[in-house]
Amino acid sequence: MSLSSQAQNFNAGLVGGLSGTQLDGDGLGGYNKLGIYAGAYVNRAINDRWSWQFEIAYSQKGSRRVVKPETLDDGPWIRLQMHYIDVPLLVIWDFRDKIALEGGVSGNMLLSFAYNDLRNNLLNTDFKRFESAILLGARYELRENLFVFARASYSIFSIDPQANFLPFFALLQRGAYNNVITLGMRYQFSRL
Repeated sequence: MSLSSQAQNFNAGLVGGLSGTQLDGDGLGGYNKLGIYAGAYVNRAINDRWSWQFEIAYSQKGSRRVVKPETLDDGPWIRLQMHYIDVPLLVIWDFRDKIALEGGVSGNMLLSFAYNDLRNNLLNTDFKRFESAILLGARYELRENLFVFARASYSIFSIDPQANFLPFFALLQRGAYNNVITLGMRYQFSRL
């Protein structure tokens, strides 16, 4: 009976959305690579205004060059596709009625990647298999159990194994950093 009453403090749901991604440090600019973000979450209230949330999601990251005659030789690839399992841990602050702010960290595992050059040749390089990222975002409650959210995510350390082990905020940024903006929806099931 005690376990049943404690379990009712948890909420669970599904999360899904689209991401605009780029890889800072690859010589290309713009959030030109679209990706999918889809998974599940569990959250629990700490008090009336604060809660924490654990997610596990599949995410697509990478970069894509917009080919123009004047930029034909810029950048090492035309399209980089990266497939991750993201595991964010967030703290959520209910800022106002229906509006919440969120922030946290994420441990992400690279499942696979592929990139193509201008001749559509499949190229090979190496990226670190594990990524740490910081996240900031906001959500809005459309109706009971349905939310829209916007979130920004940035690698804390370079995912390029050849780069120095420097955090992104170092004065001389070297390496490659996933830079992701996600827009999506959350559906929350009834309390567990």
